[in-house]
This record gives sequence, structure tokens and C-alpha cells, in this order.
Amino acid sequence: MGAMTIVALLVPILFANVAVEMLLAWTGVSRGALTENPPVLAAAAVLGLTTYIAFIWLSLRLMLWPPAVVANNKLSLGEAWRLSRGNVFALLALAIASSVAFLVLGGAVAIAAAQTGAIDTLDLSKTLAFEGTPEARLTRIVEHRVNPHVIAYEFAFQFFVTTYAVAVLSYAYKALQGFDIDLPINGQQPGSGGMTPAF
Repeated sequence: MGAMTIVALLVPILFANVAVEMLLAWTGVSRGALTENPPVLAAAAVLGLTTYIAFIWLSLRLMLWPPAVVANNKLSLGEAWRLSRGNVFALLALAIASSVAFLVLGGAVAIAAAQTGAIDTLDLSKTLAFEGTPEARLTRIVEHRVNPHVIAYEFAFQFFVTTYAVAVLSYAYKALQGFDIDLPINGQQPGSGGMTPAF
């Protein structure tokens, strides 16, 4: 599923790159001279914007694929595609709302950590300097002392992000399937919750 998703999401990006190269070859304009040719620059910008929209649309259509795979113990691409049909804007709203909630919570934690001095204690504000020769950079990386507090923080952060994403995706899948969102999926049939999508 992961490999197929990556390939699918690469399609609009590759298409845009090929389209831009064809545009430049047709107009005889080099990438470095784009700013000197407003019409070609505008056409390239439209291609870029179209690619971005296609990427977001495809990402939203595939958003329900992970929970569908878990719920059915098979690839279930067709089910995920069917559930997301006509619900792209609802899924976009859910993604934005959940991201805002995550950023607000993360911001509050970051402010609290900064006020209590936890960030300095964890040495999170200090990063490796990347100036100098490759040998000097490699030496700094090898000699850099690993801070166990930073590793613990990174693990906790990644665990929270993953859990949060799983909860959001599970909610979306249950709501669009008509499952009771307060009960496990096992044993439920579509529509058994007697509810309509909650977003």
C-alpha cells in the first residue's frame, strides 16, 4: 500500500516536470531565463499550481486507504476510493481542522516547555553547525554526544503524531462507513451505527 501510494502521488509531479520541460523546449526558454519571459513564467506557474491541486486531491482520495486496509485485512483500494468520492471537501475540512488542533496543542506544549526551561534542558535549541568542509561536518557528527533526553522527546513526539493521525483517519473511515464511532470496527456492518457521516 505504501509503495503504491508513493507511486500514485509521484504521477502528478512527474507529469508537471515533463510538461514544464516540454513547455521550455517549445518556447526555447531556459529555466534561468524564466523571469525574463512573463508569459512562459505564468504558464509554468499554472502547471505548478495545477500539479499542487492534483496532488492534494489525490492525497485526499487516498486518505481513507490505511484504515480500509486495517479494517478489511486486504488492500481495499476500491473501498477507500468509493468512500472518498464526493467527500473530498469534507476530508479536506477534517484535515485542516485536525491540523489546526494539533498545531494549537503543539504550540501550547512548546510555549510551556520554553517557559519552564525544558527546551534548554533537553538541548533541543542547539543544532549541529553545517558550515565547513565535509570532513569537518563528519567529525562534528561523529563526536556529537547523543542526548538521551532528546531521543526520549523525539520518540514521544513521533508516538503522539502517529496516534493522533491514526485516530483522525479511523474517525473519518468509521463516519463515512456509517459505523458507530464509539465502538470497534470488528463485527459492525456499514450503516450499523445508524448515523450519517459526521462531517
